[in-house]
Amino acid sequence: MAQLQLTNPLPNINSPIARVEFNINGKSYKGKAFIIPPWNSFFQQLVQKPSAVITQDLTGSPYSLTPNANGKIIITGGTISEILLIRGSVSINITGERIIPMRLQDTIQVTYSVAPTIQFLSDS
Repeated sequence: MAQLQLTNPLPNINSPIARVEFNINGKSYKGKAFIIPPWNSFFQQLVQKPSAVITQDLTGSPYSLTPNANGKIIITGGTISEILLIRGSVSINITGERIIPMRLQDTIQVTYSVAPTIQFLSDS
């Protein structure tokens, strides 16, 4: 027997979400309501699958990573001597932190003697 698969509709700025009827000073108006772009992005995140977890292949110490999207770096295991978050020309020592918010153009640099596992979770 076939199983029914229910899915959530994907919001679309070109499709009306409601029909609107109202009166102003005795004059009747009819129209359609649409989602405007900022709200479209908000609603899409509720019905789309989350992005994949990307495990990084470490190439040596110190290891540097500059993600191409906003997200979070998760660091587990290993023997780490230093973690730097580099934003522009500023380097911040965040050794001891294991979940690090990242923005475009940020770089994380991890110095280790035993390789940790480094994973990236995209916000998009």
